[in-house]
Amino acid sequence: MVSSSSGHTIEHYKLIRQLGDGQFGAGYLAQDTSNNNKCCVKVFKNMDESTEKTFKAEIMAGQSGLNHENIIKLLGAGRSQICKNGKASKTDSYYIVSELCSNGEAFDFVQDAGGLKDHYARTMFKQLCSAVKFVHDKNIAHRDLKLENCFLDKNVVLKLADFGLAKFYAGASGSKLSTECGTP
Repeated sequence: MVSSSSGHTIEHYKLIRQLGDGQFGAGYLAQDTSNNNKCCVKVFKNMDESTEKTFKAEIMAGQSGLNHENIIKLLGAGRSQICKNGKASKTDSYYIVSELCSNGEAFDFVQDAGGLKDHYARTMFKQLCSAVKFVHDKNIAHRDLKLENCFLDKNVVLKLADFGLAKFYAGASGSKLSTECGTP
């Protein structure tokens, strides 16, 4: 894993600094060297079966037309080696590129504020409900809703993220949950 990301790249993304660390991977502030745009690159920690399944679920969900103002945008993904100063590591890593949410995790935002005033709490909850409804309308169950999986963009708009445990379902009641995040 990348400790100090100075000089680290994966494909055409320069990893600037670590933003957070989760169960399956770490998120990095990155710069897309092809267009100089800032983005977030999530580098998965392991290359085992469980990590691959989580990676594939996030990709499948991201490619399912989840274009909504309160859902983080998937910009790319792949499997490659992390390079430090041009020298490639010996192993591959899975990675996902998404839009940058410069105000970080909603959990940290709420905690740092010591809670939210009613108006802000209602606004954030309304944005989360809007995202969840949209996801459900696409027959996807997120299955890991928590403030740690919600991020805030530069305008403090909530963005639902981390679809690694997502499942597609069929039927009006969602009773036919698929085993993989793919076609039911």
